[in-house]
Amino acid sequence: GGDAQPPVAFGMYLTDAQSPATAGVETTVILDTIDLDTDNGAQSDGTYIVQKEGIYNLSYQGFVSVANSNGYDCRALLKINGSTKSQSTLKLNATQKGINVFTGGGSITVSLKKDDVIELATDAIGDGTYVINGTGIGSYNTALSGHMISSITEGEVKEKEAVVFRGYLSAAQTLSINTYTKLNIDAVEFDTNNALTDGKFKPSVAGHYQINGSVNHIGSSVSANTMAVLYKNGAQHLRGTSNIINNTDSAHI
Repeated sequence: GGDAQPPVAFGMYLTDAQSPATAGVETTVILDTIDLDTDNGAQSDGTYIVQKEGIYNLSYQGFVSVANSNGYDCRALLKINGSTKSQSTLKLNATQKGINVFTGGGSITVSLKKDDVIELATDAIGDGTYVINGTGIGSYNTALSGHMISSITEGEVKEKEAVVFRGYLSAAQTLSINTYTKLNIDAVEFDTNNALTDGKFKPSVAGHYQINGSVNHIGSSVSANTMAVLYKNGAQHLRGTSNIINNTDSAHI
């Protein structure tokens, strides 16, 4: 029951690098920039406090710089009320230390109550320290976002008519190394607003959108770093997972 409620959405990211973080100890990321906060739940300590009970979709990612003396496993952790609900781990081999690495990220759908606390944390398994990177290297690298998809106690979430699309590559695309390359999304599975043209999504309806994508890399016999990057209005907006691979792997955003 109850009246329809306006949508709840938030987005927070790290602008200034956070260091030093100690390997072997979970470190809360102090997300210092608020990109979106419709419900005034974003806090100065980098956490988000839920203002309305409901079912939410939460997304997160982390990006760290690992020194040569550090361990090999880096993790990004999504925590609710101090407990880890989702985590993503990147494993490095001995030749890959001393580089900037994405810990990866993920998304989950959870039921949240008012005053639940959401936070992003990182960790590295090994010794020494590491740096949690902010936007100084080009885009939203360490970030936490979420939106309510159903209200539990205060009526349904009010939304405009849904705008939904899915496009994909109909054939393999060969990419050059050491350069960002636009994927030629040439096939459309569905597009309710006719907004997907020339491999680009151009919405005619303003609103809060969730964008997901993935890249599957096949056929390289050389160890490579494959990264998924989202561009908005011609500029890098968000970097997704970055995987060290030998032959076949995927990168997501």
